[in-house]
Amino acid sequence: MLPDKKEAFYSRLGRLRRLINGSDRLAEALVQTALCLIVKDRFPLLGKRLRYSHRRFNNSEEVHKLAAWLAPMDVLQLAFWLSSLYANLLSKERRKYNALFFTPPELSSRVIANLKETGTEFSKAKFIDPACGGAAFLAPIAGEIRVALRQRKVDSKGILKHLERHLAGWDIDPVLCSLCKAFVWMVVYEDIRHAGFVPEIGVKCGDALKLGKQHRGRFDVVVCNPPYRKVAAEELADLSEENRSACSGQPNLYAIFMAMSVKLPRPSGRIALITPTSFLSGQYFAPLRKKIANKTHVRQIDLVERRQGVFVYVEQETALTLLQRKDKASNATSLATSIYAIGSQCGAEFIGTASIPNDGSLWVLPRAGSDVPLLRLFTGNRRTVATYGYETRTGLFVPHRDKRKTAPYKRGNQRAFPLIWSTDVGRSGELKFEKARHPKRFVVMPKTCDHLVNRSPSVVLQRTTAKDDARRLVAAPIGAEFVSKYGGYIGENHVVFLL
Repeated sequence: MLPDKKEAFYSRLGRLRRLINGSDRLAEALVQTALCLIVKDRFPLLGKRLRYSHRRFNNSEEVHKLAAWLAPMDVLQLAFWLSSLYANLLSKERRKYNALFFTPPELSSRVIANLKETGTEFSKAKFIDPACGGAAFLAPIAGEIRVALRQRKVDSKGILKHLERHLAGWDIDPVLCSLCKAFVWMVVYEDIRHAGFVPEIGVKCGDALKLGKQHRGRFDVVVCNPPYRKVAAEELADLSEENRSACSGQPNLYAIFMAMSVKLPRPSGRIALITPTSFLSGQYFAPLRKKIANKTHVRQIDLVERRQGVFVYVEQETALTLLQRKDKASNATSLATSIYAIGSQCGAEFIGTASIPNDGSLWVLPRAGSDVPLLRLFTGNRRTVATYGYETRTGLFVPHRDKRKTAPYKRGNQRAFPLIWSTDVGRSGELKFEKARHPKRFVVMPKTCDHLVNRSPSVVLQRTTAKDDARRLVAAPIGAEFVSKYGGYIGENHVVFLL
């Protein structure tokens, strides 16, 4: 999925990191110097807008090599690699906080194609990307607008004036805002040359969650690859009650962006999002699913089959979701959702349709054509595990956060209970607890936590499995003998117990 220059990128990144020595300020300077060098030779009319000088990098051989590597690329490829380079030169803390992972051109092209196929009029619509750093959407949209207006015989000056009124973006990083404008200008450079002026692109540096409140219902199309990270506890107080309600439990920033994006378009406007797939089924995302299903028609969901090689330095199951804001006349109606699979070789394959519930329950989607008739059996079956006398309980121990004492052995401590790990659940259906050594084999549970200890037999399941695994349900029994031997047990947060 990543463009084929990734190996050259990783090699170049290692050499450039040595030049900045961990300094975010120098990372900003290096990238802006490279941009200036690219513009000087290929887009000279942008020189005044993008002039930049830094003594450390002006005569740097590595920076000149970087510019020479990027300069011949298609603008969208150039935008992706330079933005990704900037993100990966920044400190790990800043990259993580700002969630800087950029959309590869293949995915942004698919989003644009989905918008075109569902009737978006690029010559008329007003677009917004509330996380526009890298211009993964604004640059190709500018190109589509240019083509559509050319077909209507609009001249270069008219195209540039149209972009000033119909293209907008927000980002919290000022350097990315500058890069975003530059990439849009590059896409319409021929019109800039003919018209003799550089348009003011409506990219604003600021917090999109605050800006969004002021711009509800003002756009025809919202496109976004929202930042993805857990919202830290100290940040929760700064969130409005409306934003906190996007998720139950600990919110994820991308869920808040999704909820905000639904409110930006006018009735019948479209929202195209690239996100992790966790919102489809995660329990914490139930309020978000309910909000989306009640406010929009879920027109289409594309599921990216690969986890690796989609984004730089991150593995993530990805969904491309196309929504259409409901108007008053359509609030009571529901449309079937088209499901596609995006593979690495054969492009997008139509899988079938799915019905999206509006009560916040999980969205069960087919991953292959053979899943469609199978899912009909499940959607018509109202029995649950409770019907058969079972109670479900998720493992409560989060290894990197839990402060309770752990030990590799019980050593006669009556308050030390076995900790069941996901790796203890064998694929052959065998519990491997006593065969697998672990430094956190037992957890000392205080008496006040007695109610959290499981004291009855159960079936334990791995909570997550990869979609390409032959067996998706990996389970093992925990019998009465185990309970009697240890007095009870608990689980880490990647297992589920059926008690």
